[in-house]
Amino acid sequence: MAQTITKSGELGSFKGDSAIFSGDVKVSILFKSESWRSFGGGLVEFSKNARSAWHTHPAGQTLIVTEGEILTKVPGQRATIATKGDVISCPPNVRHFHGATDTSKGSHIAITQERGQECGLGESRQ
Repeated sequence: MAQTITKSGELGSFKGDSAIFSGDVKVSILFKSESWRSFGGGLVEFSKNARSAWHTHPAGQTLIVTEGEILTKVPGQRATIATKGDVISCPPNVRHFHGATDTSKGSHIAITQERGQECGLGESRQ
């Protein structure tokens, strides 16, 4: 087995599905799961006020904010804002949403376990 390099843009991108996201969202696949790596990663770019639907991740998810502001919320808690360099750690099966604020676009790298039927990058709508 050898080390490999996936070139930027090589795996493609797509517009966020309106069944999963509100507003203008672009998802670029950065890397996929492999026999030795049980998670994939993507860059998710949100226009101002664009957000994901409420959803969960069976194996959890880690978000690394790369630009702007990312708003995230869990039921029963206040919404919080993460900025460039912040990491949002969402444990398995915790219902939440995330996206840009109404004043700033935002982007994050999503690292998600590849498991079961998925929407987007490992999301299960609820």
